[in-house]
Amino acid sequence: MSKKILSLILAIILLYSIFVISFPLVYSGYYSKTTPPERVAGEKIPGIESKTEKLKIAVIGDSTAVGQGTDSVKKSFSYQYSEKYLSSQYAELEYTNFAVSGALVKDVLETQIPELSKNYFDLVFVSVGANNVTGMTKTEDFKNDVQLLASKVELSGKKVIWLSIPDFITSPVLLPPLNSYLSSTAEKFNTETKSIVEPKKFKFVDIYNGTRAEFASEPNKNFSRDKYHPSQDGYKIWARVIEA
Repeated sequence: MSKKILSLILAIILLYSIFVISFPLVYSGYYSKTTPPERVAGEKIPGIESKTEKLKIAVIGDSTAVGQGTDSVKKSFSYQYSEKYLSSQYAELEYTNFAVSGALVKDVLETQIPELSKNYFDLVFVSVGANNVTGMTKTEDFKNDVQLLASKVELSGKKVIWLSIPDFITSPVLLPPLNSYLSSTAEKFNTETKSIVEPKKFKFVDIYNGTRAEFASEPNKNFSRDKYHPSQDGYKIWARVIEA
């Protein structure tokens, strides 16, 4: 192979690599950006009059926890789950969402745990870790942060539902080989997370495997306009997988 051909091949690889990395940033960050919904505190979800018990719910995490990709926290997975599956079991649900878009696990520890720890909740939803994948957090650092987060959450919630990181392979805006790399990293982080939270009797929900097929089969329906975050329909699938 001549040096000219080799140089051409290397140039093509370089240009494609730049495109693969920059395309999601341009498309999701500028061309078709979604805005995180405003957080809510003490939102009342009506239950059944014949019931007497009330349920206090809290949500912590990143953009997937606050429901980015939709225009309201009420379209997030946790609110849809609470409204559809829990409201029939209680007189009233009190729902508070502390999640912040873009948060890493360490950010949740620093900014959301202090808010969460001011009260004790019957149920705490946790959805975090995707930004650690894209931010290339070291596995050991991720594991240490998750261990600390789990111990903090344990003190603030009677019951905890902890979602895995979703599979990046289904996102239409992520191209090969980046989507495969992120998918592999997410799977590794999920394994670490599961090993930490399950011994604490938290419910670990595998949306990585549990939602992949539906998101891959109907991306236009289940992803928001940024082709990265779930849509209302996508979060509805997450809620159904939690219930299952």
